[in-house]
Amino acid sequence: MPPCSSRATSMPIWRVSPMSGDKPTSEPLIIRAGAYAAGIVPELGGSLAWLRHDGRDLLRPLSEPVEAGVGAQDTAMFPMLPFCNRIAGSRLAWRGEIFEIAPNVAGEDRALHGSGWIRPWTIDVQSENQVDLVLRDVTLPFDFAARETFSLSEAGLRATLAVTNCGKKSLPFGIGFHPWFARARGVVWQFKASGYWLAGNDALPSDRISLPPELDHSDGRALPAGWRNNCYDGWDGRLRIDYPTQKLAVDICADPIFDHLMIYADPERDSFCLEPQSHLSGSFGRETPDHPLTMAELAPGETLSGSIHIACSAR
Repeated sequence: MPPCSSRATSMPIWRVSPMSGDKPTSEPLIIRAGAYAAGIVPELGGSLAWLRHDGRDLLRPLSEPVEAGVGAQDTAMFPMLPFCNRIAGSRLAWRGEIFEIAPNVAGEDRALHGSGWIRPWTIDVQSENQVDLVLRDVTLPFDFAARETFSLSEAGLRATLAVTNCGKKSLPFGIGFHPWFARARGVVWQFKASGYWLAGNDALPSDRISLPPELDHSDGRALPAGWRNNCYDGWDGRLRIDYPTQKLAVDICADPIFDHLMIYADPERDSFCLEPQSHLSGSFGRETPDHPLTMAELAPGETLSGSIHIACSAR
């Protein structure tokens, strides 16, 4: 489990801070196994810079050389913790207390993706095919330690994320991964879920509906031509992204804890996201008897963890 013994500095206000200075950031740490190779950038939010199979990118890669001014949002995949996506109203109401959380991204009026992705992580263990990163952070009201492991084998990449509550009170926590996929002609995504959340004017989930045929991707469906920023629940943890023109498919298999899948697709961007996460976006303040809080309550010292596996197959 991630240790709580190391010291952390309280940082009540969050801001995305691109790497500063005239020199490039350090180059990615590279791990290899079989036909797979991955680059990791601990200083950019513990992110995955790129993942390749036989030299072909499976995710949208961080541009190389890694230059000053880039951030985790420019990488192939970054971790989300101690919560995923946005918090409604940038405030947490919990057990009679109200916690105000400042926005952490320029142009956003709410905190986004937690603090892990905007903190530099530390290398704990490194080998030819594995890197373990650790983070100790206090971003009020959260006081936590985290561990992220990237492990390559001939079967692909396993990414594991764990967060431990180091505070003195129980709080809700969430974890997730935010991978970026390249747009290409004929892309098809395939996954199975039971519910779909409409998005309100605040870009947060508003109402849950049963899946209509046009939003059911269990048999595979082309990448939407229009804007999508919605969450699916009841996801079975399996996802395939098919690139027929490249004769390549990317497969993700997630642990059961990741039962929500967030979609972000902007037709004006050259990439899109399918984000495995442990809870509904904007879960705070959305609780009803039919839709209780989906975050995990961690008592002091308790840990929440989960893994995803990313691999490719020829088509």
